Formats: sequence, C-alpha cells, structure tokens
Amino acid sequence: MKRIKDILYLIGVLFSIGMILFLATAIVQLGTEAAADSLGISLKDDFLFTVSGGVGTAITGTLCAFYVKKKNYTSCLEAREPFRIKKCAYYSAVSFFICSVLFDAVTTLLFVYVFSMTDEIHVAAQKSWTDILLMDVFFPVLIAPVFEELLFRVGLYSLMRQRFGKKFSILFCTILFAAIHGYSAQGFCMCLVGGFLFMILYVRTGNIWYSIAAHMVGNLSATVLNALEDNGITFLGIPIQYEIDGFNMLHPVLIMAAIIFCAICIIKIRKNAEK
Repeated sequence: MKRIKDILYLIGVLFSIGMILFLATAIVQLGTEAAADSLGISLKDDFLFTVSGGVGTAITGTLCAFYVKKKNYTSCLEAREPFRIKKCAYYSAVSFFICSVLFDAVTTLLFVYVFSMTDEIHVAAQKSWTDILLMDVFFPVLIAPVFEELLFRVGLYSLMRQRFGKKFSILFCTILFAAIHGYSAQGFCMCLVGGFLFMILYVRTGNIWYSIAAHMVGNLSATVLNALEDNGITFLGIPIQYEIDGFNMLHPVLIMAAIIFCAICIIKIRKNAEK
C-alpha cells in the first residue's frame, strides 16, 4: 500500500509541475504572438520557443519554490552555509572543468572512437544582436540557471525528499533535469553530470546561490565556446572548440588544465579528510 501511495504521489507531483509548466509556456507564447501580430511584427519560431520556454520555466520554478518554502519542506537540508564569493568561484570552476571540459572530452572520445557514433554537425548561423543577447545570453545565462535551480533543486527535490529520502531524490531530480532538456547524447550526459553537481552543491551547502552560480558559469561557457567556434578562433593552430563527427571537443591545453585543476582538488579533499 505504501508503494502505491508513493507512486501516486510521484505521479501527482510530476503531473502538477508539468501542467503548470505547459500552461505558463502556452499562455506566454500565445500572448507574445498576439502582441506581435497587433504590432505587425513577425517573430521567428526559435525566438518564440526561447521566450515562452524561459518565462514558463521562470513562473513554474517560482511557484514551486514558493510552495515548498511555505510548507517548510526545505527544512530537510543539513547545512545553511552563507554565500561567499571565493567559495562560489571555486565551485563554479569545478563545475566548468568537469562538465564543460573533461566530460565533453571523455564522451567525444568514447562516442567516436569506441562506439563509432556520429551526431548532427553544428553549423554556424548568422545572428542579429537581438538574437545573441536574448537567445544566447539573457535566457540561457541569466534566466534559465536561476529558475531551473528553483524548480529542480529547491522545488522538486524538496517535494521528493520529504517522501522518498535523500539518495533517490537526488538521482531522480538529476535524471529528470537531463532528460527534460531534450539534447543529444552528449548534451544529455553533460546535463546529467552538471545536474548532479548542482544538486550536490545545494544539498551540501543548503544555499541555492552556489548551484545557481555554477549553473550560470556552465551555461555561459557554452555560449562563449560556441561563439568562438562559430568565429573560427584558434590557439596554437587548433580551434578552441571543434567537433569530431558532431561531438564537441575542446582544445588540448584546456583539457590538460582541467585535469590538473581537478587533480589538485582531489588531493586537497583527501588531505582535508585525513585531518
């Protein structure tokens, strides 16, 4: 009986969040289209998708976080660390090197040379400054990290934790976070690792701003690296970001820097543990 109740609770939570997200996104899209039509403005489909999806996520994340705060579900957090710039920069650097550098390199090598996979080749597109500022900077770097963290880490995790416990809730929220983005195999893997890191940051510190900052840095790195690739920027004759059969690979120097940085972090963690 308890398992049936747990399954129904899980379905109810996902259905409620999904419906709020769907309705908010649909209302924003219809409103944006109506406003554009009244002004005689033609909007691109990808622009509408970005705006409606971003605002819909913002509304859903805010409502979800407000609900769990009101119900005091966030009291399950073990720690409540204050926000410190130095620690935030450290966490963000770890997130960037693991998600955007090392894991992209590992997955590219595995997919191409071990599993002989291919993916869609990225094609550089001409974009206006409006497209760049809104679709590559404002929504991905400033809006999405804040409200996705409120939705998945503060909201969904808190709702899951008070019913299913810590480990299952972390695993479930991480997988859902990666799956809902709808990226390619490599994108899914990176979101999976990134989502896990953001979740651990939130659970260990009890401060959502650490995971928001790390999420922002991760999204910003993707924006910058894609821009460098589109403009053919190279270092030592090698593109900063390039593709092997459609999968992202970063400059060897950046990969080596990431390996050294992560090795130092591991050594530091082990020394602290011994103390």
